[in-house]
Amino acid sequence: LVPADLGLAGVVTLDGTVDGPLKQPNVVAKAQVRGGAVKGVTQLEGGVDARFIDGRVTGTAQVSSSLGAIDSNFDVPVFGVRDQTSEGLHLEADVRDVSLEAVQSWRAETWPVTGTLSAHVLLKGPANDPSVSVTVRSDALTLTRSGALKQNLVLKPVEVTVASNDAGALTATVSASTLGAVITSTLGTPLTVPGLR
Repeated sequence: LVPADLGLAGVVTLDGTVDGPLKQPNVVAKAQVRGGAVKGVTQLEGGVDARFIDGRVTGTAQVSSSLGAIDSNFDVPVFGVRDQTSEGLHLEADVRDVSLEAVQSWRAETWPVTGTLSAHVLLKGPANDPSVSVTVRSDALTLTRSGALKQNLVLKPVEVTVASNDAGALTATVSASTLGAVITSTLGTPLTVPGLR
């Protein structure tokens, strides 16, 4: 029943309860995976502990794999997001140990950059206009240069942040150090989270 090209492996356990009215039941569910694999991603370990009660999904998730790991917590009004109401939401995630070399190997591609990335994502506020903050960081990235300039360029550390400002518009900031110099660049945009929908 499962396509062989998915490369599924591992043990998955599910535990859940459903109660309440059929129109909008309350659901509590836990899922765990051990020794998992899918589509070439291996070493899948972790779990999700979530509940859907009174129209809100809340819970936590921790998953690690051969490509990296993520820890998250969330409290999201499902219908508030769908209907664009002012109900509060909160979603936070930490991504760590993402090896660009491992990602390239998984995708069977070669990129001119190597290193390990981490990221922090925070989404909070009213469902119809939340504030956003996304920061991606690397202690060291190596850029492989071709042509006349074949010497590799090492950037350390590197940090890219995209966040909502006080007016709700998205601003991007890039900071990197190389060759003894610190380079910082900030780009303001008119884009907002509601405008991206």
